[in-house]
Amino acid sequence: MKLKGILYLLGIWRPRTKTYGFRVTESYLPACGKIRFAQWLHPRQGIVEIKQETVDELKRYLRDGDVALDIGAHSGDTTVPMAIACGRSGMVFALEPNRYIFPVLEENARLIEEYGTIVPLNFAAAENDGKIIFEYSDEGFCNGGLHKGIGVLQHGHFFKLEVDQKNLIAFLNSSYREAMKRIRFIKTDCEGYDLYVIKSLLPLISENRPYLKIEVHKNTTGDYRKELFGLLTDYGYDIFLHASDSHMKGGRLELNAMLASEHYDIFCIHQHD
Repeated sequence: MKLKGILYLLGIWRPRTKTYGFRVTESYLPACGKIRFAQWLHPRQGIVEIKQETVDELKRYLRDGDVALDIGAHSGDTTVPMAIACGRSGMVFALEPNRYIFPVLEENARLIEEYGTIVPLNFAAAENDGKIIFEYSDEGFCNGGLHKGIGVLQHGHFFKLEVDQKNLIAFLNSSYREAMKRIRFIKTDCEGYDLYVIKSLLPLISENRPYLKIEVHKNTTGDYRKELFGLLTDYGYDIFLHASDSHMKGGRLELNAMLASEHYDIFCIHQHD
């Protein structure tokens, strides 16, 4: 735990918010051509590289014209490959409630227009519309989310940010009803709030039976993981370890493995697929 986090928590220290711009880099994908990506300049961000093997793996599960949800899109490092896989006739709805990184996601949506369509949405997916407090790792708001049921001393994210939240099904039904029918892939990366996001999307999941890539955060409890496992299996999903971005379907996971591992992603396939 960092001292400045403790000082912030105790109300002794209130730093100014740090903001960062971006720079655009280029990479070459053999099957696509030149890909430009806006790299957020936050020092904790690291360099994002868009890889052909990631796009190829996604194309095993997404076809041209499909629609995907990227919930917890950050700068767009997972969104951009998904958009390429969905093609220009498809789209990706990219949810990122953090207003400090959202302009970078918007820029990446613009940069990828030649290959695919990204719809950036500056709110969190939740059961109800309103405001909510997210917790972040630093005063530049690099990494964070809603840590439901996880104590602040455990997750270590002391810096608070009020964000918008919306019921995503209601939003899509109001503005993108036709696209809802084509949702084939949902990814969540929500710092341990993933279970509650999935629960808010159950009518859509039941209807469309999309592929699911879900983060299982290191700080989630055994009860949380049991509920997530039971929910997914009750809705007809087989659960696999997400081995890597170039090999999403790893070994099959049973409940004991989900309880034993610390931090990982799962990839879920409906039994009728």
